[in-house]
Amino acid sequence: MYISKIEKVIRESDEILNPVIQKLLDRIQSDQTPEEWRIANYEGLRRLAYPKTGEATDAQAKLFNLDPVIQAEGQAQLEAYSVACFAVKLKFPKVIQVAK
Repeated sequence: MYISKIEKVIRESDEILNPVIQKLLDRIQSDQTPEEWRIANYEGLRRLAYPKTGEATDAQAKLFNLDPVIQAEGQAQLEAYSVACFAVKLKFPKVIQVAK
């Protein structure tokens, strides 16, 4: 239940996301801070934040339509999808671990 709430605000600012995570932590009676929980659940959060791939597929289908208006819609949709993906990369950058 709380994971679905996190999913709804995953793309929002930390000021919005962290209180939702805190409610989850309170519910499960965890001593973790939202920041600790985010680190422990980093991969899942990053995966949730990405837009659905169906958006890109739909956009590509529109690009192959013969109607220029629909093609323009597809181009705009594909650009919006790309912007959303790069926003995730900024908010949840991949962590590169250096071998010791």
